[in-house]
Amino acid sequence: MATLAKPTGPYFVGVADFELTDHGRPELLCQKKNCADRKLQLRMWYPAKNTTDRATRPYANESEVLGTMRGMAKLMSLPSGVFSHFTRVTTHSVEGADVIDKQQLPVVIFSHGLYSYMWQSTALLESIASEGYLVFSIHHPYDAAAVQFDSGELIEAYIPEQNQQQQDIQALRKMAYSEADMNNRFDFFMQYIERAFEVGDSKLTRSAPQWLADQLFVTEQLVDGELPAHVRIIASHGRYDKVAFTGMSFGGSTAVAACRLSKRCAVAINLDGADSHFLGLNSAPTVPTLHLAHDVHRLQQQGEAGGPVNTELLYNDFSEQRFAYAGREESYYQYIVKGSHHFAFSDAALLIPWPLGGILAGETEPGVMLDLQRSLVLSFLQAGLNSGDYSEFIDQTQMWPGLIAKHESKALLGWWHSLSGEKKKQISGRLEKLQLKLDTLH
Repeated sequence: MATLAKPTGPYFVGVADFELTDHGRPELLCQKKNCADRKLQLRMWYPAKNTTDRATRPYANESEVLGTMRGMAKLMSLPSGVFSHFTRVTTHSVEGADVIDKQQLPVVIFSHGLYSYMWQSTALLESIASEGYLVFSIHHPYDAAAVQFDSGELIEAYIPEQNQQQQDIQALRKMAYSEADMNNRFDFFMQYIERAFEVGDSKLTRSAPQWLADQLFVTEQLVDGELPAHVRIIASHGRYDKVAFTGMSFGGSTAVAACRLSKRCAVAINLDGADSHFLGLNSAPTVPTLHLAHDVHRLQQQGEAGGPVNTELLYNDFSEQRFAYAGREESYYQYIVKGSHHFAFSDAALLIPWPLGGILAGETEPGVMLDLQRSLVLSFLQAGLNSGDYSEFIDQTQMWPGLIAKHESKALLGWWHSLSGEKKKQISGRLEKLQLKLDTLH
């Protein structure tokens, strides 16, 4: 029987699942005639009292393998039982454990990647909890692999029809992230967004705002204590005036956006999420924000052997920083993890056998990748929710020579300062029109 990597902190870890309903908010992707209010499933990890000799939770129980993980296999066009071994992987979390006798525990809200599942980053989230944090991970129905509620209802992923409109949007997105010329790159990026809004693309106009609303709703429910009885006392130990909004991929992107809309957000962490909300275009981050990115330049070089790759560009360059200060925003921290692929920012590399695990996660050794994330994320949370001093985080970034590289956004900075005043005015006007559209969604 396999076991996830041991958490790093001094505390044992408890875990509990629960459900919440946002009454009056509709399910935007529901295809049934009578759609219910938005209902969410959550998992909470927390620092617990001594749990020695108590059984820990499997990574996925039989029901989760038959529901959520079967849905994941279907999305990946894999055999339905490919994740059945998850029942034989043990975590370090104990259900029903007593929370530690300490109030004002810092709080972390986490969102999974698109078409993934709420416990996709268990190894990382257990470590965060073991360091004395309350961690709440949201399962986003219709955009998760599959969500199985206590009632037995199974909500599978909604997959938009792959028609010509979708193909055109994806082609524009690809050009926006691969084009080396900055004028063309920005134009493709804006065309991608404008076209998505024009046709009502489900990911950008329905899923992204729904996830933002999920994150804000959960936060306020925690503040108000409007929770099921079995988690209410544990959650009451949290400190909610300063909350961390975090996530991976689509969840990381929307967490950063939700942070912009929440007065309670003190720090944001985006694990390899491309911008899917656009609230931060040409705008300084509202709180200290960490973005860890996969090795996109290495993948481009492998996919297009001999083709030009501009290593000064990254997919989120237009977001979370002002163009005129690109690479110099004091509270925006961007790093590329060398040799990593997208799913290295989840449990995938730890649990999925090679060669599939390597295809998904890259060549960075899984244990090293986990240690890197834990050191950077925990030091960033410590600074954002406790000390306010980011020097320890900066020190941690120096502990991984050759594995992470700070992204400077030099190409964006040079491009902006090369533009005429009239061209800058045109770009600002285009962004203002987009903002008006975004205001109707949030």
